[in-house]
Amino acid sequence: MEAGALGPDNEGVLGKCGIPSFPKQSLYSLRRRAPSVTETWRQWAIFAILYLMVYHIRVDWVVDFYQEPDGSAPVEEFLESLRPGGRAKALALIQALKMHGPSLPFPYSSQAAGKIRELRTQSGKDKIRILYFADAKRTFILLHGFVKRTPKLEASELGKALDRMARHNQGTAKKGKHRE
Repeated sequence: MEAGALGPDNEGVLGKCGIPSFPKQSLYSLRRRAPSVTETWRQWAIFAILYLMVYHIRVDWVVDFYQEPDGSAPVEEFLESLRPGGRAKALALIQALKMHGPSLPFPYSSQAAGKIRELRTQSGKDKIRILYFADAKRTFILLHGFVKRTPKLEASELGKALDRMARHNQGTAKKGKHRE
């Protein structure tokens, strides 16, 4: 037999010399084999995890209640005064603000005046509104909550929010001066 020729026991001359020879492979086995369903799923899972880690790192925003000088929180008191259904909707809206930040779309959030925005929901006939703004520390401060009874935002409700925003900013500025 010639060198490398295969005999009946599938062992060539090279094999007799201590050099192993490999069996013939069919053309099908030389092609790249298709991945199994499990391997395909694993590849997609790894891709999805990496995609989410790189492109969609979610950072929850900070949402805080404005506090009066006496320590009371007007929005917290407002939420406690609501019926359970309205309270649940308002709390879910606050959670949505925490998750989505400034990209929370209309009709859940809308511009009220200047830096002040309003969270909007409805429970039955009650139109629940919470006025808020984003301070310099990238924190949303909930300023004033009320049930809206008129088609337009009343100036008195907006005035309360503007007052509280000014007091919050003054208090933040004072705290910043003491830290230096």
